[in-house]
Amino acid sequence: MARCADATLLLVVAAYALLPATTDAALQEGFYKSNTNCSVDVEATVASVVQRYISADRGVGAGLIRLHFHDCFVKVRYAPKLVNLLCSKQFNMKSNQFILTMSTATQQSLFVACATYVCQGCDGSVLIDPSPINPDPEKGSPSNGGLRGLEAIQEAKQQLESTCPGAVSCADILAFAARDASNILSAGAINYGVPSGRRDGLTSAASDATQSLPPPFAQLDRLTELFVAKGFSQDELVTLSGAHSVGRAHCGSFSERIRPNVSDTMDAEYGARLQQQCEDDGDGVAVDQDQGTPVDLDNVYYRNVLAGKVLFNSDWALVSDNATRQMVEDNAADQAQWAAKFIDAMRKMGELEVLTGDEGEIRRFCNVTNSG
Repeated sequence: MARCADATLLLVVAAYALLPATTDAALQEGFYKSNTNCSVDVEATVASVVQRYISADRGVGAGLIRLHFHDCFVKVRYAPKLVNLLCSKQFNMKSNQFILTMSTATQQSLFVACATYVCQGCDGSVLIDPSPINPDPEKGSPSNGGLRGLEAIQEAKQQLESTCPGAVSCADILAFAARDASNILSAGAINYGVPSGRRDGLTSAASDATQSLPPPFAQLDRLTELFVAKGFSQDELVTLSGAHSVGRAHCGSFSERIRPNVSDTMDAEYGARLQQQCEDDGDGVAVDQDQGTPVDLDNVYYRNVLAGKVLFNSDWALVSDNATRQMVEDNAADQAQWAAKFIDAMRKMGELEVLTGDEGEIRRFCNVTNSG
């Protein structure tokens, strides 16, 4: 069930204890085989689409991993059903329900608290396009510039809707696709079961993405703050940063590290090469994040961090502190150890504040909510 830890929700928790018991569905591996009448292998269908797209362009794989991260790490504000129940109904104890009496002012305070602080995480909200109802979804955030892999998600959804209409969520498709991309790009070193049963969110806001996602210029303290807020340790922060071993970045996202001079935290020869590649400093040019093994999800990224051959300040920041520098060194020295930690962190990330049961919806199209 979606959750968000905040002191203002204590009133909600207390009131919730007075409500009749409800079913809190949990994610589970093999969800679509045991909980739906879907006649096709959902995960195999997604894997087939992902394989075909990555075979044509390995950059799509990096895009899918990034999409999943940018989906799960964003907080979305919404008004939950609990508020509607509390504010619009009374429960009759004689019929095994409870009478809940609250003043109008208390009802309004409760509504505002819930609408502001209840969170969604891995809910497919990053996939939503602008519309008249929602002109500025997460895609509009500068943090989500250059999103890739959207076509693969849409095609997988189309195929599954034709055989299992209204059964498979876009949030689950994205989680499966990120796992499949990790598996392909790591040559099988990173593969894991994905618990499923997520539902799709109803809301998406660019401002939430901007506030929640780590910017490329972030220092270690800000990176740590953002990850701790989601329940992740510094070691998990360092581990997930290894995803920067694949993918490309637009020159504008790291221009301050090469203009007017190469940063003293960057290898001088590497920086000079970037200056040549990014002559116009614009977003029209993109370069590989790992110029050694750019299409392989591996631990070479950590060697690059130690050598000062990384694009973002947020990458270099990992060696700005003795504790995190040791983590970088450990990952650089042991590919298998890093891969195992990456698997654990991806599984954990995929369960961030998910919607389950009858929360949210199953979208018919991944880029728009069912209400438009």
